[in-house]
Amino acid sequence: MNNPSISFDNELSRVRQYPNWLITLFDRVVPILRKYYHRKENDKVIIIALYLLGDTVMSIPAIEALLKIYGNKKVYIYCFDYSKTVYELKLKDVEYITVKRNDFLFSNRIPNCNAIKLIYKLKASNVVDLTGTINSSILAFLVPAFFIIGLKGKSSFRLLEKIYDKLTPIRTNPHLIDMYLDVVKLIAREDFPREIYELQFPRQGSFILIHPFASRESKELPFGQFIDLAYELFQRGEKVIFLIPSDRSDQNGVQELKRKGFCYHITTEISELLTAIGNCYLFIGNDSGPMHVAALLGKPTFSIFGPVNPEFSKPLGKHHGYFLANLDCVPTKTHYCAMSAGMSCPHLNCLKQNSTLNIWEELRIFIRELDNKFPRTIHQSF
Repeated sequence: MNNPSISFDNELSRVRQYPNWLITLFDRVVPILRKYYHRKENDKVIIIALYLLGDTVMSIPAIEALLKIYGNKKVYIYCFDYSKTVYELKLKDVEYITVKRNDFLFSNRIPNCNAIKLIYKLKASNVVDLTGTINSSILAFLVPAFFIIGLKGKSSFRLLEKIYDKLTPIRTNPHLIDMYLDVVKLIAREDFPREIYELQFPRQGSFILIHPFASRESKELPFGQFIDLAYELFQRGEKVIFLIPSDRSDQNGVQELKRKGFCYHITTEISELLTAIGNCYLFIGNDSGPMHVAALLGKPTFSIFGPVNPEFSKPLGKHHGYFLANLDCVPTKTHYCAMSAGMSCPHLNCLKQNSTLNIWEELRIFIRELDNKFPRTIHQSF
């Protein structure tokens, strides 16, 4: 790694730079379009929350705060279909407008006609963009709204920055939950609760659940090491089940589970993920969306971190442990490593050079302390 001091922000700006003339053109034209293309204020509010699973969970405190602030208005949450399933665990009596991932084109950047029609027909005058990307900016611009606030995103977002009445920059210090709450503070200068992870007590479940995948390879501990951890747990009398997404079920690691006789369950729907996590008493996995879902459901978690600093995205609370890879390039002050959280890493060695024994020692200590403080209650098997 040539220059470990390069920040993720600099990496993005280096990769996606627009010519100054194009930025100037958009900065001048967009405000004019907004001036003549907006409706009068009404009682409808749209919260745009287009996330993967992890950010879906971490945005919940901000949405709860917005629901409190806009208590006298009609609030709609515009999100992906799987996010709705997760939001409904905490956010009751809310109307949802759901879209699918394939409703956005060109690597999730441009909304298609269906995505635009769904948000436009609401005729809302207020938009809260909690996403801060080009896809949410286009939607916010096309509503058309009287008042728009949101996150000041990076890269391609820059072309539509002038559509917003108020913006808050994406923070460079922990935690990501606070990043979404920063948007709320644009309209309400007060502190709102950020704790959403309440430990289920007494702890209920019939097995330890291992989810060995993440959103990208750079964040994944080698599958074989999860199998080694499962073997250590099995030797100590624990029942272990692997949770495998259907789109990863053809990998060699799954075949190894079959050969060694480990139990596993293949999920095809978000509801199956929730059911599996709901029946475990401990979740083990990589830094991933299911990790946050497990925490949201009151389950203790033990997670593997490498190219992402856990101080920014770990579940809050003392009953969530983690192992941090031991390499010089692992971020300790910034959110991501110098290689864009592994996305531009040439070797992806971050989580491949860690001893299973070291991980096991930290996991063993975590389980012992957890059982001493929070005893389990075994219930039905999965």
